[in-house]
Amino acid sequence: MDDYKDLLSEVLVASGSIKEFSKIKRLPTLFKKAYSALLSHCKYEYVYKTAILNDVFLKYHNFNSAFYTTEFYCGKSKADIAIFNGCSTVYEIKTKYDNLEKLDKQLRDYRKIFSKQFVVVDCKHLVNVKKIVDSSVGILLFQEDGALLEIRNAVEDAAGIDTGALFDCLHKKEYKDIVHKYIGRELAVPNALEYASYKKIFVELPREDAMSQVVERLRSRSIPTQRRALLEKSPSCLGQAIIDSNLTVSMSMSIISKMEKPFAII
Repeated sequence: MDDYKDLLSEVLVASGSIKEFSKIKRLPTLFKKAYSALLSHCKYEYVYKTAILNDVFLKYHNFNSAFYTTEFYCGKSKADIAIFNGCSTVYEIKTKYDNLEKLDKQLRDYRKIFSKQFVVVDCKHLVNVKKIVDSSVGILLFQEDGALLEIRNAVEDAAGIDTGALFDCLHKKEYKDIVHKYIGRELAVPNALEYASYKKIFVELPREDAMSQVVERLRSRSIPTQRRALLEKSPSCLGQAIIDSNLTVSMSMSIISKMEKPFAII
């Protein structure tokens, strides 16, 4: 921890903030203050993800009944946030530092997997996004204070779902379980042919059945128990970082311990 404190001190000295931050006596307070500075001066993707996590996912769902993930691959596109609950929902973020060149292609890819799509935008893009996306796509405006304002809700529409694209979202065990359930037996094929053989059967499933099976499997994925405990002990601004981390059990427990103890930068 001392190494991190030394590095933090160097950063704060270089930024001219050491005097202000040196008064902080607890780690949660430090993180909240740092996040406040980030929100005021650097509205990058992280603050958007934090808003979606806290104001959408944790407000209406929980980790026991829904699957929340970031950087979710959809063909050649990568969704910023995906939530699988009773349906599948995707959130594409466009900060003021982004452009909209790929948005139309991204949404086409997302429709193959998600029945609801949202675009979360800076006010800079609001007018143009309204022109680009069709009326079924929801629009959330990221406001100066970090809150989300719903401009338009998304319309659930599964007509564009592609079973082949759904299959590629699954882990090997997941798609094998679904196919076994559907045909009532395991496939006796060489390992090298498993992917193609299972996919051939999976794409023949009725779209609604395939979708419900995929959502069910993805909902069963969850973050480790220790990381959930860390989420509960940490300020909400750290939630996204914790979810995206690969913290071990010992690392998670160590951070929890430090969150509860007095802290001083210098």
